[in-house]
Amino acid sequence: MPVNPDGTLRPYDADEIAAWHLGTRGIDDGNNPEEFYSPDGNGCTRRWLCDWNDRFDVIKHLVGQTVKWLDTSGGDPVAKLSRLKPQTHPTYDQWWCSKANVTGHKFIEDDVSAGEGNRSPRWDAAEITAQYEQVPMRFVPDDELDSEIQRYVTEPGHIQAEVTTAAQYTTMPGGIMKFKTSDGSPPHNTPVPYNIGYTDCEGKFSAIWRRIPEDQFKPDSPLFKRVYGDPDVGTRPWIGSTNSTVLFGRGIGTCLLEGVEPKLQPDPIGSGYSWDLKWVWFYKPQTHYKLRYWATSGAIENGYYEVAKPDAPYTAIEDLGDDDSLFHLRDHTDGLFKVS
Repeated sequence: MPVNPDGTLRPYDADEIAAWHLGTRGIDDGNNPEEFYSPDGNGCTRRWLCDWNDRFDVIKHLVGQTVKWLDTSGGDPVAKLSRLKPQTHPTYDQWWCSKANVTGHKFIEDDVSAGEGNRSPRWDAAEITAQYEQVPMRFVPDDELDSEIQRYVTEPGHIQAEVTTAAQYTTMPGGIMKFKTSDGSPPHNTPVPYNIGYTDCEGKFSAIWRRIPEDQFKPDSPLFKRVYGDPDVGTRPWIGSTNSTVLFGRGIGTCLLEGVEPKLQPDPIGSGYSWDLKWVWFYKPQTHYKLRYWATSGAIENGYYEVAKPDAPYTAIEDLGDDDSLFHLRDHTDGLFKVS
């Protein structure tokens, strides 16, 4: 795994790649590349040949890598992620290499170094079939990155990152509205004597932060403690908080973090596991800090008004303290997409 002096990943250089004797396969039968285009997804397979002992490096080169490193540029070490983008289709940059299959080419001998009962054939070369898929993710390299939300995130609306809508019906007492007739005849201006109601738009959405090293979401990790809280030191969980900054185009205070769905799966480099963290939010366009007020007279304008504790003054939503209103605010665009 090639790294820079500071511990960040670097791409394999031209000399390293040349040493693998990497070449294309499937030329005679026209099977390289084999492209597919479909409403279910676009992509291709490409075939390569390399020296047998270098196949692990070639796989890392193809599918990319992610590691944690410590940034000391600001003084105290800060844990961050370093990523290498997977290889892409020469024409379609969103077609990333997601997986690869290896078979042997030109048998040499059996390798019995692991024991007679665990012998493995050695080959002169490895034939690699690489699968490329159109991915719903962006990629920003380490040296241009402002936040991890800029890369390896499946944004709302894509497959597995569902968006749903709903309507909440709220009942109000009778008498707050009146019947009307076009000519002023009865029951014009007679109060409605029974309960009525209105609907509010709301919904849920999710986003998936992918390929997080396994040890970065363990119970003792900073990200885990941030999400679930740390009762031993009185830290409130971010679950149950709302967004203090704009989140996927949705306004401040509109997105309530309901939870996370962690999925631990094998990392495609062939060793270790990585997390896909699916964040789930409850969305209210009117914010989670406002309730509908319906005046019984014209003295007060109907509409949504901020609600707070009796002794709290009116405060802009983004400036509310943890105990001023219904929920606490946290910067979801930052804190849910970093490991420090």
